[in-house]
Amino acid sequence: MWYPGVITVVPTAEPITIAQVKLQCSIATGDTSRDGIINLLIPAARQAVQTHCGIRLVEQTVKILCDGFRDFERVPEAPVKSISAITYIDTDGASQTLPGTVYEARIEGLAPSIALKYNQRWPAIQPGSRIEVSAVCGFAAIPADIVSALLLSVSKLMAFSRSDMLKRREVVEGVGETQWGGAVEISGALDDTICGLLEPYRNWPLA
Repeated sequence: MWYPGVITVVPTAEPITIAQVKLQCSIATGDTSRDGIINLLIPAARQAVQTHCGIRLVEQTVKILCDGFRDFERVPEAPVKSISAITYIDTDGASQTLPGTVYEARIEGLAPSIALKYNQRWPAIQPGSRIEVSAVCGFAAIPADIVSALLLSVSKLMAFSRSDMLKRREVVEGVGETQWGGAVEISGALDDTICGLLEPYRNWPLA
């Protein structure tokens, strides 16, 4: 059994930039009046995507614990760039670091695993103790459809901060009236598009 991961080295960059958001939202490059809110919305959108998909977008180090080496058949964090260290408590109660000569990190795709190398065996651990895995996670390059989903998410949040998004009908005297779908319909359409872009990256939780 795996336990929820804990970030030990936080991300130092975001998957999208203010410049990309401004282009998406048709905001002039030199207009800095909304930079503050954009800087708040970008990490919020990243976290929402990470939670929805069960993945880590940008490089960060995560500590995860499991009950035994049998759990290594599937590592719950993805994508994984590298395994920094694996530590365990031996039968004498001492903390040990598993040598890299014992295991192989199979980290392709969104279902990483850790396997024994040829002619190796897992060490015995203290009953009831947990094994700690330190993994560097995140995409080397963010896929384009995830970038698109993030930009749509931020632009949606930007747009829904405006009061006119709540309007369904507007009458201009002497000109006529305009009627359109309201915020609920627009939000639903955007959510469907965002979810469609993210679907290939859903990392389903372990049973």
